[in-house]
Amino acid sequence: MSKYYQQQREAFKEFLRSSKTDWIDAIRQEFPGKKSEKIIAGKRREGLDIFPVYVKEDLPEKAPMLPRLKQENLWRYHEYIPLTQQVNVRQYNAHVLEALHTGASGLDFFGSGSPSPEISFWKALLQGVHTQHCYISFYSDGQAISWLEMLQEIAEDKENLKGAFYLNYQEQNAAVLQDQFEVLANLFSKTHLPHYQLLGIHSASLPYAGQSVVQELSYVLSFLAELLDHLTDQAIMPERILNNLEITLSTQPNFYLDVAKYRALRLLLTQMAAAYQVKREPYRWSVKSLSAKWNKTVYEPVGNIVRNTTEAMAAIMGGCNAITLLPHDFSYQKAGAFGQRMARHVSNILQEEAHLDKVNDLVAGSYFLENLTHQMVQKAWQEFVALEASGGYLQAMDKGILQQQSAEALNAKAHSVRVRQQIFTGTSRYVNERESVDVAVLTEIPDGAQGPALYESIRLALDAYVNRGNPRPTVDLLVFPEPAKAAFINARVSFIKDLLASVGLAVSEQIIDKPDLSENLEQNLYVLCGSTQFYDQKLPEWLSAAQLSSDVDYWLAGLPESSTHALQQLGIRGFIHAGADVYAILLNMIEKKGITL
Repeated sequence: MSKYYQQQREAFKEFLRSSKTDWIDAIRQEFPGKKSEKIIAGKRREGLDIFPVYVKEDLPEKAPMLPRLKQENLWRYHEYIPLTQQVNVRQYNAHVLEALHTGASGLDFFGSGSPSPEISFWKALLQGVHTQHCYISFYSDGQAISWLEMLQEIAEDKENLKGAFYLNYQEQNAAVLQDQFEVLANLFSKTHLPHYQLLGIHSASLPYAGQSVVQELSYVLSFLAELLDHLTDQAIMPERILNNLEITLSTQPNFYLDVAKYRALRLLLTQMAAAYQVKREPYRWSVKSLSAKWNKTVYEPVGNIVRNTTEAMAAIMGGCNAITLLPHDFSYQKAGAFGQRMARHVSNILQEEAHLDKVNDLVAGSYFLENLTHQMVQKAWQEFVALEASGGYLQAMDKGILQQQSAEALNAKAHSVRVRQQIFTGTSRYVNERESVDVAVLTEIPDGAQGPALYESIRLALDAYVNRGNPRPTVDLLVFPEPAKAAFINARVSFIKDLLASVGLAVSEQIIDKPDLSENLEQNLYVLCGSTQFYDQKLPEWLSAAQLSSDVDYWLAGLPESSTHALQQLGIRGFIHAGADVYAILLNMIEKKGITL
């Protein structure tokens, strides 16, 4: 040991190692009472237990450790290229060449399988591309086999073709999926490409939306088991199938869950391969990441660049071999050169400036992430075993088990958005009030598959109303001042203003010092804001004297401790507070203003 490290070890001797008990005692001293116990108890996120403090003892004793990733498995960037019926081949070829010259090492083609059946289309599209030096992958239906066949014909070096072939498994009919399996079996029997992954499974193409992280992993395993059983029945050896496997997972809005998810997938695949008597090290699996559409916003689209960045970092830290990022403006318009370039530069910056490629395993030794990884492995394997016990993936689908599980998870996600537990910066919080979107220019209207769409659908309807020449609807905020509680009341005022701005409602703030409102009623919607003590002790009397109009909606900022029922009897329609279904409240408000979605 060098002299430097000897001195360093001596210097750290005076620092005592803190046990978990020491950390918990520190939390109790910092947060006395019930709050400390709530913090110590942790919370559950998508069925996983997350605690505030982790030490080495929190690692499972017999859990398999993930080997450090090998240097050759550092990530590649694959360009997202959607193929539609109206494809300008020259523009697409220019885009492909620019992408490959500015950071991309792969091309991911997404489409229906038929922009053109002619080989001339692919020759023109890939003109100037040295196919043996980049990865070319296809995400499509069974017709895309013709894409792969044409690629082999035009390839400069067929034996060195690299990439993956992904079938689209969005059908919810077992018979149709069986036909897809036959297509795949024929592909394995007729195609011999030593470096090309013939079996690509993309979690987002499975016919369910909204599943939790654990469900996503267990569904992929169950679907893979179904494929393995079918292909081995066609005399295709498990080792060949698994050697030709690539899996793409979609990112989630939660950074740490994503990091653990990609790590857990490698361990789960190794565990599954062992069941088929195939030995494979965790780092040898081919794992990709595709950024999610679910959390991308129409308003403040620049925030989507930040989302892409954190999602890419999670995939990289989780050990993905490749990442594909949707352009930041994908949620509201067709892919364009600027959006594609910005997505590509996210990977370039993380590699060339953040130097995340210089460390083999960025999160090795993190007690929290190791614990979270092994929780996922355990729970996903349990769900996978349960699915197999119910008859496997296809039977679980026919019985409606997967649909029910996914619907429950999607409802939980939607609830977290409705109560603003799941935040979308620039959309449901911290809104740029000056921003307005013209619905007429949108090529992609947000739908229920996107989390921010709940708020953005209201705001788009309101902006359309304003763009037709109408004044922007205003909500009067009536503030009851109390000098001793000024900070608390100001916080409530900020909460209400931020909430109303999330759907484009303007706010007119008034300080109220007398109970009579009848002289100044100009709006049909008011929000009252004061202290909780004022609500319980003085507001009932104030409302009785104020002569509230039955044609006007009155909402209360906060939740009284004892006078809720009495206030409703006196004309308060509802209460706006943390944990309330604010989406439903906002929907009621704009309907009161005569605006419908």
